[in-house]
Amino acid sequence: MIYVVVPLLVAAAALAAAYALYRATPAARWRRKVVAHLHTLRARHAALAAEIGLADGEIKRLEDDYFRRHLRTIPTDRLGDYPNIGPATVEKVKARSGPVIADVLDVKFHEIPDIGPTRGTALVQALMAVKADARARFDAGGCPEAQEFRRRAAALRTAEAARADERGRELAAVEQAVGTAFDLFAVARPISFVAFLKRENQSATLANVIARPFPVVVVPSAPPPPPPPTSTPPVAPVAPAVPPTVTPTLAAKPAAPADLFQAALTAAPSAPAAPKPAEPDGLARLRAVAGFGMMVAKADGRVAAAERKAVRAHLDALFGHDPALARSIDPVLEQTDKAIPTEGDALHAVRGAVPAAEWPALLAFAGRVAAASGAPSAKERDALARIAAALGVVAAPPPPAPKPPEPPSPAPAPVVDHRAVLDIAPDVPLDPELIRRRFTNLTDKLDPAKAAAFGPEFARMAEQKRAAVRAAAETLIAPFGEPLEKPTPPPPTDLRENALLDDVFG
Repeated sequence: MIYVVVPLLVAAAALAAAYALYRATPAARWRRKVVAHLHTLRARHAALAAEIGLADGEIKRLEDDYFRRHLRTIPTDRLGDYPNIGPATVEKVKARSGPVIADVLDVKFHEIPDIGPTRGTALVQALMAVKADARARFDAGGCPEAQEFRRRAAALRTAEAARADERGRELAAVEQAVGTAFDLFAVARPISFVAFLKRENQSATLANVIARPFPVVVVPSAPPPPPPPTSTPPVAPVAPAVPPTVTPTLAAKPAAPADLFQAALTAAPSAPAAPKPAEPDGLARLRAVAGFGMMVAKADGRVAAAERKAVRAHLDALFGHDPALARSIDPVLEQTDKAIPTEGDALHAVRGAVPAAEWPALLAFAGRVAAASGAPSAKERDALARIAAALGVVAAPPPPAPKPPEPPSPAPAPVVDHRAVLDIAPDVPLDPELIRRRFTNLTDKLDPAKAAAFGPEFARMAEQKRAAVRAAAETLIAPFGEPLEKPTPPPPTDLRENALLDDVFG
């Protein structure tokens, strides 16, 4: 037994010593460096891709948190404003849950003593109505929690926009580095312990490649910001948008107020009502233009999504320079969409809030809204004519249909060095066998099945490089009039034509 074990131990020790010598060679060290670099690039690419969408998730979490805070400002007594719910029932709910609506969200009403199925169903419907009213007020920015959420969400979107630009440049740089590293990996793949045992001095063969500086990721700097405008438009002071009045799903009791805060403001009937403060010029102009645009959009009886988008784009272009007015665009547009003014009311608001010098531009805006969803209908053309007559503006002819863009001229194809693709030196004479041999070697090295172990992107790169190698080989072998891959001869159909039998029997 010892005569078998001792030789095996000696052979294992010799292999271990040889492997240690192989790992210490410059070629083996360089191969490990290339593989580690590939793994580092893949990890960096995955980390950058994982950042996409994080801001949207954070904004959604903030929205849920601030809406929950808004629900904590609504008392549970609001449930008593709806049918089949009396003060005693509200007190039982408060004793089981808490004093605010946020405490009632997870309560199972049918488990509260002395509340039957009928009253439990009424409580569920009342809770849904209170939540719908709170959601509408929150979405319109009519509460402090919604305004704070919008400020934080805007800050997150601004930071994400800046980070998205930087992340895009970094991703492009990483992808470029992956391509360069994959070229190195194709060279490093043949380096192996088996080749070392065959006495192949790969360190000397690849000395020029190993001595080159190792590639690194270079992220281009951001482009400089555009110069500031020469003149700044005047900014008008703007008051916060008035929250819209939302009708609850269920009809409230006539004796109970729909909004406790509003009821507290009007609780003293003996005191005269305070006069409504005048709206700032900027906000009044915003409301007038929004009502005018939505009136034109509804001239044919309906408001198309493209028309609403055209109105929103015009408001953003006209009032987006003012941060306060920009925050009021969506609430004002939402209020106007719920109660679109008539043609007379819209024109009256325009005359009172928009200077006469801007009426021609307002008429052009009306034409764009009418044409946003296609050619204006007869009703829309009649409405535009009435608006032009009422404002005393001559209607401009419709703009000509835009010409279809001319197809871009194809870019000149880049000059490809086919010898470099096949790793053939410029001074080496070409022949079909040399071309076939280089094609076979490179095709085997760039096998996508081998590169798939490093990820699908490497498999795709390998397939693209194989295609480039084939194209270069076919181009170089074409002048010789021979195929790139020799066809396999068919097997003989007659024993008399078998060359092997001829050699044996003569």
